[in-house]
Amino acid sequence: MSISRIAIRRPISTFMVFAAILVLGGFSLTRIAIDLYPDISLPVIAVMTNYRGAGPAEVENTVTEPLEKWVATVNNIEHLDSTSRDGSSTIFIRFDWGVDMDQAANDVRERISFAETMLPDDASKPLVIKFDPSLMPVMLLSLSGNIDLAKLRHLADETIKYKLEQVEDVASVNVSGGKEREIQVLVDRNRLASVDLSLDHLLRIIRAENLNLPAGFLESGPDEFLVRTIGEFETVDQIGNVVIAYRNRTPIYLKDVAQIKDSFKERRNEVFVNGKPGIIIQVQKQSGTNTVRVASAVHQQLEQLKGNLPPGVQIETIFDTSEFINESIAQLRQTAVLGGIICLVVVFLFLVSFPSTLIIFTAIPISILVTFIFLYSAELTLNFLTLGGLALGVGLMVDNAIVVLENIFRHRERGKPVKEAAIAGTDEVGMAIIASTLTTLVVFLSLLFTTGIAGIFLRYIAYTVIFSLSASLIVALTLIPVLSSKYLSMKKVEKKGEGSFGRRVNDYVEARYTTILNWALGHRKTVILGSLSILIALLFFLVPRIGSEFMPRTDQGQINLSLETPLGTRLGLTSEAAREVEEIVRQPGKWKKS
Repeated sequence: MSISRIAIRRPISTFMVFAAILVLGGFSLTRIAIDLYPDISLPVIAVMTNYRGAGPAEVENTVTEPLEKWVATVNNIEHLDSTSRDGSSTIFIRFDWGVDMDQAANDVRERISFAETMLPDDASKPLVIKFDPSLMPVMLLSLSGNIDLAKLRHLADETIKYKLEQVEDVASVNVSGGKEREIQVLVDRNRLASVDLSLDHLLRIIRAENLNLPAGFLESGPDEFLVRTIGEFETVDQIGNVVIAYRNRTPIYLKDVAQIKDSFKERRNEVFVNGKPGIIIQVQKQSGTNTVRVASAVHQQLEQLKGNLPPGVQIETIFDTSEFINESIAQLRQTAVLGGIICLVVVFLFLVSFPSTLIIFTAIPISILVTFIFLYSAELTLNFLTLGGLALGVGLMVDNAIVVLENIFRHRERGKPVKEAAIAGTDEVGMAIIASTLTTLVVFLSLLFTTGIAGIFLRYIAYTVIFSLSASLIVALTLIPVLSSKYLSMKKVEKKGEGSFGRRVNDYVEARYTTILNWALGHRKTVILGSLSILIALLFFLVPRIGSEFMPRTDQGQINLSLETPLGTRLGLTSEAAREVEEIVRQPGKWKKS
């Protein structure tokens, strides 16, 4: 027994199944992650090492080269690039597409472990980072106001950062700019030498004194307490009173050989917000989470924070990826809806029946909801590629339904009862629409085997179209025959009679098509040669003139300027140059003259 016969003979069960699909589809739509681009794991690994105080040449010879020699032995490396700067080394390793990046990262860490013995003692442990689009900040915030930069930085670190990190799905919050507190121990080398101590020994003493350590358990009656020794410094005076040595039974304090200052870290960058010194706050989301939902939750938290900020302090949004995502998704959604409406109009012009048009149109929303269920189950995101696949599949979703319904009409016009017409009409074309759908699916299935980054992007379109067409085929073989057997009476079929505008359009199209078809069949050589000529002309004259690019151009309404000064330029001079560029940008009238 075919699936169509089962659905027609058990209409209530069929309706209940599709009602459940509507509920699950709506649930999946609210839970599916929304992002601009799909979650892509780029085949790039970065190895970052800090070597403070060393120049580029020293970093290159003592850090970068030893690491490169060992890392280069990893398999499947396509390209290796390195950069050595003041105090830091960065090595970029690009692998072939399709490589297991987790295994590649483990291989890189294994090779680095052999090279660590060759690195300077003052160099940090190399950090291996896999490139992930989720590492990019989803939001960029600015904090500015008429208060001291030290207080502004403290507000950002202790209040705003703490509150934003509590937002669900926020991975980290990074703060830059302002004045960051630092306790400086300025050692007098002559005094230190007079007590016969080295800097390394002094450093070990300070570290040992600044610790909280467990001290076991204390039992008191029926209770047991965990005991800890509190040894971390709380004031500058406590640091100065650390005993570093004894000479002739006299204690030597740290303040005797060094000056302790409660100061600020050396500023290696400056941040200006609308021409005034400020703070930049970067918000990063967890991998695979909903960008739009995270940004919305962050905005809600910011609204609460704004009410508790000191007078004159403002926190503003500089960049929010969710805004562009919402605009892009809205445009694609509008395109899909418009395509559905146009499809509905065209179907009505040919079927000339409101009931039959509405029956066919049910295939679109149900197929889309089933697609959402598949996308959510496959843990795919709703991005511009998946929505583009939906927009592409909207027109294809009704093809099978139209074929089934028209064949049911034909049997009804021959006088068969409605249920018998629905069963016979569906069985007659069932294998035909299955075969035609499979031929279309094969084309998109082949995209799943495309390699490289193009294959990653095309895979999302292929999945969406495959899901939607499979859903439309199921709807055409089950729901369409059931609706036809229930709501397509003979009186409604007879309403396709003469006199209506739609019928006149249909008759005109049929007449013109019949004339063209008769001419084409009578001039076969002319049609074939003409078609080949048009194809060759397109390949040789039009195709070369069509531009090509990997990604379509997008405008996010944002301009980024980069200013580079000569190597070794002081921060103050670089800041002055940046301020001059900022003044030019603030006055668009000068752009044409510059």
